[in-house]
Amino acid sequence: NAGLQQVNVWMREDGMLVDRVLFTTDAAFVPSGVGPSESAFLGVMPPLATPRVLATNPASGATGVSLTANIATTNLFLPNPDASGVSGVNPATVNNASVRLVRVSDNQPVAGTPSVSANGDAILFAPASALLGMTEYRFEVTNAVRDRAGAAFQAFNTTFTTA
Repeated sequence: NAGLQQVNVWMREDGMLVDRVLFTTDAAFVPSGVGPSESAFLGVMPPLATPRVLATNPASGATGVSLTANIATTNLFLPNPDASGVSGVNPATVNNASVRLVRVSDNQPVAGTPSVSANGDAILFAPASALLGMTEYRFEVTNAVRDRAGAAFQAFNTTFTTA
């Protein structure tokens, strides 16, 4: 079909290189092994898809959550691989301004450490001390968080209540 097309090439073996890729609409075409050194880059890249949080632990609306609970995203939509073909959260964009836990009653941020899992597939928040009992908290991930390809996350928040 006419229009902008996207082709993904994955290398099965380390060190493998692709010299050329040829597309044709001529079913009878037989490659000669001779051709231009490279095609011109049109300068048009498709927009990156928006990564987002799909689920957390504690779950949205959970009650009776432990006072020593850490918060984690348990399911992320990570559609954009980086130049090496790896999808994940860019850990350099995860900090106390972009990922935070807030006490809902007075909108006070909870001291703690946001981080990214080793393989980049989860955003984590470890409170510096025990949470208050019978208290509602809001976990926030802002659009300042980026994936490894540079796309901004869709802003996300969820609430839970401690035991």
